[in-house]
Amino acid sequence: MRIPLADARPFSRQLLRGRILRLGLAGLAVGLVLAALLVSLRLDRETRSFLPSGTGGVVVLDVSTSISQETHRQIADVLGDAARSGERFGLVVYSDTAYEALPPGTPAAELQAFRRFFGDDAPAGRFGQPLTPWVRSFTSGTKISTGLELGRSILRRDAIGEGTLVLVSDLEDDQNDVGTLTETLISLRREGLPVRVVALSPDPKNKRLFEDLLPPGSVAEAAAPGSADTTAQVVASKPAPTLLVVLALGALLALAAN
Repeated sequence: MRIPLADARPFSRQLLRGRILRLGLAGLAVGLVLAALLVSLRLDRETRSFLPSGTGGVVVLDVSTSISQETHRQIADVLGDAARSGERFGLVVYSDTAYEALPPGTPAAELQAFRRFFGDDAPAGRFGQPLTPWVRSFTSGTKISTGLELGRSILRRDAIGEGTLVLVSDLEDDQNDVGTLTETLISLRREGLPVRVVALSPDPKNKRLFEDLLPPGSVAEAAAPGSADTTAQVVASKPAPTLLVVLALGALLALAAN
């Protein structure tokens, strides 16, 4: 049963204003939640990209003889994913020496020409090892530092200030190069030049060296050949973007105010 209130009329405006305010806050909270959801979905796609979006970069690819048949297929998967990314970057191939195969800014689709040397349909040698153009020219061991140093010099040459080096390797290195590699990684970190590592079935000890010398989240393992997800999430450990944090906090404040 309702009991009439003699002085209710003076409060009608305040009541209406309160309802409008609550509805407005509820709508704002819903809008912010939806916006945060859209940003998070876009973030998920970005974390699976080969390079951080909006940056120039150089892929530093290991083509040494330590690369096995399994890791050759991983390289094919990684290069195929990169070729479909729609990004632009350069390519350095290395073993004991290194050379520039593609200049920075090259459309990613050009990597398909290199992918064919590593897939299941690649021509094979006497011992089943895929025959790449570098089999005879790179035969004196593996020096990861040479690939990274050439990648750095290319970014400097082309004045790419926000470039990224992406090392695709099994992380096996010549013992005589470990000291130089350590110095190179330390200097790259001091310079603030981002290095992402896509590790191809690495030895845990070798992987640990890179994890110790690079910022957290810089090292990821490539998926096993034939896996449904062939993309190493090389930027999956980046901090949450500012926009997503702002939207989430805004939604919480709107709910609290309501």
